[in-house]
Amino acid sequence: MVWEIELLKDEVHDLNRAMEALKRVVRTLSRSFLNFSTQVNNALEHNNHGGADNIEGGRIDNIEGGCA
Repeated sequence: MVWEIELLKDEVHDLNRAMEALKRVVRTLSRSFLNFSTQVNNALEHNNHGGADNIEGGRIDNIEGGCA
């Protein structure tokens, strides 16, 4: 009976460690999503003309090698 309790304690300890690791992963994913959604919102707010932005300000080459 005592060894079963000790085994259960070890399993609970392992489960707690796994849960802490999962929490860290979820926090990281949450931060990444927040950063991504902030970037998307900022891009949409600064896109006043409704088309795709050309951030570099240069000409956009088409597939044939000419310039648009």
